[in-house]
Amino acid sequence: MNDSRIHTSQIPVLKKRSSNVISFVTVWTYEIPKYSQYNNDEEWSFVFEDDLDFIEPSKFSLSNSNGPLKELMINSEIHLQHGLFYLGICVPQFSHNSQPLITQFSTSTLLSSKGCGWCAHAMGLTTKRAKSFLTEISLYLPTLDGAIDIFIHDYCIRSGSQYYVLGSNLNGSLQPAQFGIAFQDRNKFPSRMN
Repeated sequence: MNDSRIHTSQIPVLKKRSSNVISFVTVWTYEIPKYSQYNNDEEWSFVFEDDLDFIEPSKFSLSNSNGPLKELMINSEIHLQHGLFYLGICVPQFSHNSQPLITQFSTSTLLSSKGCGWCAHAMGLTTKRAKSFLTEISLYLPTLDGAIDIFIHDYCIRSGSQYYVLGSNLNGSLQPAQFGIAFQDRNKFPSRMN
C-alpha cells in the first residue's frame, strides 16, 4: 500500500509503527467493507490485536460479556453518532461531562465511560466508521512517526470525539493503566513493536 499520510522511515522502530498503521488502514478501509453483509454501513465489526486477552466475565459477575456488548452495539448514541467503542484502553482520560452507561446484566456495576486514551488492541466499529476513520484521523495528525493508537489518541483529544469503553471501571491486567474487558497481555504475548 502506498499512502503518503503514513511515515516510511528507514529507522526500524518507525518502520514497525508504519506497518502497524498500514495494517489498521487495510482492515478498516478494505477488509471490513468487503465482508460487510449486504453492504450494510451500520454493521459492527471487531478489530483485535494479537496480544489481546479478556478479563474473565465472572470477575464482574457475568457468565459472559455478550449482554453488555450487545447493549453498547444497539445504544443509539454509540451506534449512530460514534460508530466506534473500545473493549479496552490504556491510560484513559475519561470525560466528566457525560454520564457512564451502566450495564444491567451484572450484579456488580459494570460501567462504560466516554473518553480518550492509548492502545488500539480491541475495538468495535461500524462499516461506516471504518470507511471514514482514516480520513478523519488524518486531519489531526501531530506527527507521522507513530503507531495507530497515537493517531487515534490525538484525534480524540483534538477533535473532541470521545468513545465509550466497555468496562471502563475494570482493570484486569498486570498493567495498572489498562481499563476495559480486554487488555494487552505482554507477558503472554510479547511485543515486537519496540
